[in-house]
Amino acid sequence: MRLRYPYALVLSAALVLLVHKLVTIVHLAPLTVLLGWLLEVAALSALAALWGASQRVRGLALVGSVSFAVLAHAVIVPSLSHTYFFESAAERRFSLLNVDLRTLRYFFANVLPVRGVLLLLGLLASMHLGAYLLSRRTFPKPLPLSITGLVALALFVGLLRVNPPLPSPIADLAGDLGERLFAPRLAVDRSRPARFSPRAIDRSGVPAHGAARYDKVLVFVMETMNSDLMERETKLLPADTFVHNALPHAHRYEQYYATNQDSRTGMLAMLTSRLIPYEAYTEVDRDHYMFLGERPSLVDAMKHEGFRTAFAVSQEEVEIVVGDMPWDDVIHIEEGEIDAGRMKDKLCFVPYEFEHACEDLALLPRVLAFLDQNPRAFLYQEFIWGHDAEYNQASGRTNTDYYSRYLDAVLAHLAETGALERTLFVLTSDHGIREKDDQRRRETYRLPLWFYA
Repeated sequence: MRLRYPYALVLSAALVLLVHKLVTIVHLAPLTVLLGWLLEVAALSALAALWGASQRVRGLALVGSVSFAVLAHAVIVPSLSHTYFFESAAERRFSLLNVDLRTLRYFFANVLPVRGVLLLLGLLASMHLGAYLLSRRTFPKPLPLSITGLVALALFVGLLRVNPPLPSPIADLAGDLGERLFAPRLAVDRSRPARFSPRAIDRSGVPAHGAARYDKVLVFVMETMNSDLMERETKLLPADTFVHNALPHAHRYEQYYATNQDSRTGMLAMLTSRLIPYEAYTEVDRDHYMFLGERPSLVDAMKHEGFRTAFAVSQEEVEIVVGDMPWDDVIHIEEGEIDAGRMKDKLCFVPYEFEHACEDLALLPRVLAFLDQNPRAFLYQEFIWGHDAEYNQASGRTNTDYYSRYLDAVLAHLAETGALERTLFVLTSDHGIREKDDQRRRETYRLPLWFYA
């Protein structure tokens, strides 16, 4: 007998999903990958079993077919995307329960790069082509998808209780449901006064001191770098680079901790002297922080001290909220520069649609020009190197190696122009390591904070 199209789509999707996972997240343990894949196949099988049941009930055939088409793609597309963005998805534990129209619009418009869209469309086309070919073949008997559906349901319910870290959005959905059903509720006693008042954790009104001693204040913000990782990577570097040479002259704060693991809110905490309690990855979260772009910040304090201020980031899109502060200059890659080939001698990647970026050396001439043109200059540079592992893979260099050599180039230039003696360097990080296994370690949140003059 001929295989019905929904059943054929399950088989075809199972093959494509497996190949996609084996190629994209090959670094994971094989059993972990297979369990994540099995969960997705089981979910699709359960949907196919429900479709088969609907076809035997008068009046439900059309509803069952439409429901299967919608729900099957609601499993397939997130599963493909979850694998494509595995590192970020694993960090944030993506949940289908949090998806709405605004989230979908933002994902396809601002996150998924063009190559990702093409890959997604190609994989979907491959699934349907495979399903079409399978549906035209004759099989001895139908596959027992109803039994598979029951197995899938049992597996899903089991995941609600144990919540294993599997590379699948279905597993994250199960974990989210499990927390809502079984996790104890935290009761907040609002009748008692807060332990710390908002005023006590807001230092934005404290005036800046000490900057007037210098003609130039340069703040360099490393990406995803905690003190522990920096110390380990520093040991592998030669003695003639900044992270070694600066030690005798640097004042290092050893108990500086991040409040969360997000670049935007990490920088907002630095620049506004406010406690930033939660990350802002989504548009909804971001909107809660928009007001900070108009509040007094370190930028205002430095301008009051007579400094010309600049925010530098080696990408086309400037970080919202941070970039909205009253900077005198914003130094970034202009739109079209990458496509026009002007950065052909630099490493440039588009890990997300909102991040058309190149390595930080692409901005170095403009950064040095800003310092030369302004006798009193305050520079705040967000490093792009480290935002994506592709930079490390393509170069074979660690983040500490790259950052240190970048600072060497800035120091050499300032020494040549005679400005080094009256320049203060600040080296820090936006946040620590995001991997979930590290989140339970205190060292994950301890950040480097160096002052060097």
